[in-house]
Amino acid sequence: MQFSNRTNYIFEKYYLAKAKEKSKQIIFHYNQCFENLKSERIEFYLSEEKIREAVHAYFIDVIKYKESHFYCEHKFPESAEMHLDEIHSKKINNEKVASLSAKWLLRYCPASFIVPEDYVPNELERKFCLGFNEMSTLSYVYNLLNLQFPEQEEIEATKCEATKLVFENTQKLLDDILYHFKFRTYDHRHFILVFSSLVRINEALHR
Repeated sequence: MQFSNRTNYIFEKYYLAKAKEKSKQIIFHYNQCFENLKSERIEFYLSEEKIREAVHAYFIDVIKYKESHFYCEHKFPESAEMHLDEIHSKKINNEKVASLSAKWLLRYCPASFIVPEDYVPNELERKFCLGFNEMSTLSYVYNLLNLQFPEQEEIEATKCEATKLVFENTQKLLDDILYHFKFRTYDHRHFILVFSSLVRINEALHR
């Protein structure tokens, strides 16, 4: 990927340290997700290089977004270097962060598995390995959005039928998201809206 000198300058000045930290967090998260697979025969390989590339691409998108929206918003001239600190200290909301993060993690799919030729994975292992990148991306989105959906037992114990219905439909929505992650073209603008809905649902379930 080729980027302008200006974009590279902005990345190095404002986002390099953040990119290193975000990469570490994602690497830790993916390794934690793999611990859910209890198998001594299947080997897990995580490409840290792909994660770093995905994170770099994410921050390039963030830079483009801020340059496009905040220059226009404040009517700064493009050459106004003195305003870079102000523009790139601004935060974008969690839904945009989650959507752009998912965009690049799904694009790079950093995790893979090595299965010995003499070993036949069971159904649970097979599903885990085939959907690992998508599941790990979704759980990372959970973290970014601070989502904490109630456990199934909690929902079953409630007497509120509306809450049960919301929870049931939320599970279907999550299944749809995973299916979309796996088999459809990812549109980060669409998923900003989807993730905003998840945040509102999560808030409603905790009232």
